Amino acid sequence: MSISQILHDKFMEGLIVDPDGNVLFNQIDIIHQTVHQGYMHTLSHTKLNVADNGFLRVRFVAPADKDIHIRISWASEGKSRLKTYIGTTYTANGTPIVPFNRKTGLASNLQGTYFIDPTINVLGTLRGNDFLGAGGGVSARVGGTGSSDIETIISAGTELLVEIQNVRGSASDLNLIANLYEREKF
Repeated sequence: MSISQILHDKFMEGLIVDPDGNVLFNQIDIIHQTVHQGYMHTLSHTKLNVADNGFLRVRFVAPADKDIHIRISWASEGKSRLKTYIGTTYTANGTPIVPFNRKTGLASNLQGTYFIDPTINVLGTLRGNDFLGAGGGVSARVGGTGSSDIETIISAGTELLVEIQNVRGSASDLNLIANLYEREKF
């Protein structure tokens, strides 16, 4: 990347570079910078009283010319699994959800599309399989909570299905928060 490109790249603001283009100092990290610039968005959804072995699913569809950089956090009242899939096929998109811009006063400027609880035809290829335990044993289910997060890039023109499954043994509230921004293909 040339000095000119570094100085004009909207994701590189806050960098001090030498004449050869070497980064000497980064005033703030890139994620923090995207919030300042109005590029960072949050998608948040809570599903209440999800039956044992029930799901909260979110479909992320990247635009054809941009990658989505995403950090997904999830929480549950008890044990849960977070799985991610690629190549999923759907019979219905689900409920559209528009992530909000983290910089107040700015509207969402995302080109990707996002859906809650789409209807699945074929799950596709399992990509990730994470387990979240909550404090307490079987006799102490009430009051145990847990949370975790993952970070990934959804490449331009591709999709990712994120699925949280309640495996608590009884109904549980599930929550997903996705902090994300779009950027021209890496």
